[in-house]
Amino acid sequence: MGQIRRSFTGEMAHPVLAAFIHSTMNAISDILGLAWMWMRLQDRGYNLLHAKVALLGFCKRDEDGYIIRLAVSTGNWTQGPLTDSIDLFWSIDLHTDNPRDQDIGDIRAAWNMFEWLRERGDCALIEREYDCALPYARLEDEIGHLPASTLPPRFIDSRSQALLPQVVDRLGLGKKADRLILGSGYFEAEGDGGAGLLRGFARS
Repeated sequence: MGQIRRSFTGEMAHPVLAAFIHSTMNAISDILGLAWMWMRLQDRGYNLLHAKVALLGFCKRDEDGYIIRLAVSTGNWTQGPLTDSIDLFWSIDLHTDNPRDQDIGDIRAAWNMFEWLRERGDCALIEREYDCALPYARLEDEIGHLPASTLPPRFIDSRSQALLPQVVDRLGLGKKADRLILGSGYFEAEGDGGAGLLRGFARS
């Protein structure tokens, strides 16, 4: 998480990133500029918080304008998925001065999920003002001023329904697909007997 924080912003004493995290032992909590949103264990509305989703706001360098990035990964944001596994990553960038209809739907759906999480976590660090503003004020304001979207979001979550039926429902929508993604993870991990799952998929 320290690497992620350094990749997106300079050294800041006030929170510039907020990480919603399931309660865990020996958690790191001293990364400058990163606020940990510890989730409550009672009345939380989920069994395990295991999402890999980011919603980020960027001011354009040396010019007016704002970009909102939605990123989704199948791997945890730790060193392992970067070196030892095969994971999927999807992201979109919405330019608020010329937003695409589909991207608006996706951004609003992700923001709705984070709003839901904020009600279930200890968010005291980002619910106070720094330099006369809440840390997420610009992002919230830009999303609030987006026009309505006419398209259903591609972004889905499992708050009220499992992911599998939601994915299956969407397979027949839109244009025909030209590729099949079978999954991700530790396909070649120790214990598969050297069978080479990926080579088997390729031969199929």
